[in-house]
Amino acid sequence: MENVTFWRYQIINRGTTETPFYGVHEVYLNEKTGKIISWTEDPVALDNYGNPEELRNDLEKIL
Repeated sequence: MENVTFWRYQIINRGTTETPFYGVHEVYLNEKTGKIISWTEDPVALDNYGNPEELRNDLEKIL
């Protein structure tokens, strides 16, 4: 990946319009153009948290 300097969470529909499958992915952007360069193949897993506060912290970052 070239010129990647920041990333963000983004909701991506990996399904179709008729049968959507939404997931939260990390999206990597080019600092100069602001264009998306790539994103994670698999959505972010929101499971296996030790307590509700850890989950809440990650959800706040996503939103």
